Amino acid sequence: MSSDRSSQSRRQWVGTWVPLLPILVAMLIAFAAAQYGRLRGTPPPTMAMPVMSHAAPEMPSAPDIMDPAPDFTLPDVHGGDLHLAALEKQGPVLVIFYLGYNCPRCVAHLREIEEHIDEIRATGGQVVAISPDTPDNLKKSVDAFGDFPFPLLADPDLKAFRDYGLVFGKDALFHGCYIVDKEGAVAFAMRSSHPYDNVNGLVATLRGMK
Repeated sequence: MSSDRSSQSRRQWVGTWVPLLPILVAMLIAFAAAQYGRLRGTPPPTMAMPVMSHAAPEMPSAPDIMDPAPDFTLPDVHGGDLHLAALEKQGPVLVIFYLGYNCPRCVAHLREIEEHIDEIRATGGQVVAISPDTPDNLKKSVDAFGDFPFPLLADPDLKAFRDYGLVFGKDALFHGCYIVDKEGAVAFAMRSSHPYDNVNGLVATLRGMK
């Protein structure tokens, strides 16, 4: 019985330490190399570590307050084309850049703007919303989920998104919110990783431009 216990104990010892032998040998070699380096007056060898870059992509440039607003002509969901320069002549334009109907926060933001559309129009303001969808996909989304009382524009080439500084890195898109005055200058500018949530503030800005 005692012999069985002794045999079992030896097996447990072997099973515990044998897997650690390569690590112990490596540690002894490293220690010996370090001691040899000190005796020779040279620094001990070090293991090369990969250098990882954590630099963030540079923020794209974007029009600021009082800058000329980049013009655009984009197709709308009903098959026409909309030209920003033509809208400006009629009054200030609230330009919303959103990520499409597959972005629930974007749709909720557009619905909130819809709830304030009468107030916006009372200021003489107008609204357009631009997504990276193709015209066909945009129309399918509208047919499936409903339209809005302002133009929805398609920018599948991301030209307007780029002109307004909303393409980050290789292909990441920002949300954007701009107000363009009757002279074609930017009166309000915001870009973020989420929709702008102060619609009352947008209405107040438009009201102050009357």
